[in-house]
Amino acid sequence: MKKICLVFIFCASLFAQKLEIDEFVADLYSKKSKKFSKKIHISLLLSGRDVDDSSYKVIDALNVIIGSFSADDLLTSKGKEAFKKALMRYCSSKYSVEIDEIYIKKIFVANFPKVEQMVL
Repeated sequence: MKKICLVFIFCASLFAQKLEIDEFVADLYSKKSKKFSKKIHISLLLSGRDVDDSSYKVIDALNVIIGSFSADDLLTSKGKEAFKKALMRYCSSKYSVEIDEIYIKKIFVANFPKVEQMVL
């Protein structure tokens, strides 16, 4: 029985693809002050079915989901796990792209000027 399970897992892993997203940058609001935004730089490695073939869908989902988090939340362990789960669920429901694993390679948050200063 164990051999059958191992063969099944091995065969399933052959169909998994990997997608590496380097230096994705987004502007997020800070929880502490709505007048300030922060620039977040994130690098991800995703593995799952059709992630490489549907990279444009995954990037779109990433843009949607990351905007629903504050920069402060993404710096906590809970926030990172919630972000991963939300991205997996959104990709699955919206685009039928199954993501098995998300690995955060790098995350960096930098302060950004006041929102009023960005308006030209």
